[in-house]
Amino acid sequence: MMRNSCKDLWRLVQPSIDKKSPCVLIADDTLIAKTRSKKIEMVHYQYSGNEHDVIAGIGLVNLLWHNLTTVESIPIDYRIYDKDSDGKTKNTHFSEMLALAKRSGSDGCLVF
Repeated sequence: MMRNSCKDLWRLVQPSIDKKSPCVLIADDTLIAKTRSKKIEMVHYQYSGNEHDVIAGIGLVNLLWHNLTTVESIPIDYRIYDKDSDGKTKNTHFSEMLALAKRSGSDGCLVF
């Protein structure tokens, strides 16, 4: 099975990023519902804004680069939120992704 990493994603999308265009970085978290699953790694009970309740799911935090001229959005980084395995909060993941984006030259205002 081939596993893609955050670095693979960046290498794939980097040629599409116009660093000279005005942009914003959009930080977002998503819960991939796994309500019918009995036992899957990384599935935890978390609050879902869509369901307005706590449900079983896999937490995904991601960072999008959004070009304000072309109105194009491109995912540039993501992390699986699994506090049990790495001890990191969603905010810690977002901070690390923003620091990496800045080092990569993706400067922009941040939007949550």
